[in-house]
Amino acid sequence: MFHEKQRWHVVYTSINAEAIASAEIAKLGFPTFCPFEKRIRRLPNRKPHAYQTAYFPRYGFVQFAATDCNWTSILGAKGVLDILRNNARPLPVSDHVVDALKLADRIGLFDKTKPPSVGMTVEVTAGPFSGLLGKIMRARTGDRMEVLLAMFGAEVSATIPLAALREMAN
Repeated sequence: MFHEKQRWHVVYTSINAEAIASAEIAKLGFPTFCPFEKRIRRLPNRKPHAYQTAYFPRYGFVQFAATDCNWTSILGAKGVLDILRNNARPLPVSDHVVDALKLADRIGLFDKTKPPSVGMTVEVTAGPFSGLLGKIMRARTGDRMEVLLAMFGAEVSATIPLAALREMAN
């Protein structure tokens, strides 16, 4: 008998029910992944409040073999509305996509509460300076950092998006 490999699929959830749906699906024995972005809400005359929000609102990932009829139990899980399908067959997501999202989650790209500190050594991961090492000089507006890069025998200052930086161990 032919056994299809387990692949990642997209699950569609109720509003703000990504965590509940993920936990309920995990109880059924299916691996899940739902990236959450950590943020800080700052209101005038109040302490900053940290909270989490789904990086893909109303969506998450679940891993199963589409040929296994057991996957239909996911549709009955609390918080789950549907699975992304075409002609009743679940559509798989590339493993590379989910692996990249898991890596981004592990290195803290979804954590907006802790920007890199001044003096931290970082590697530029995207853009024209990709692969270069530098030191954080200061935070700019939004999610951009001023980084001091060593190139062509001199130090050059560049403003780079936070998402294009990765912390390096000192």
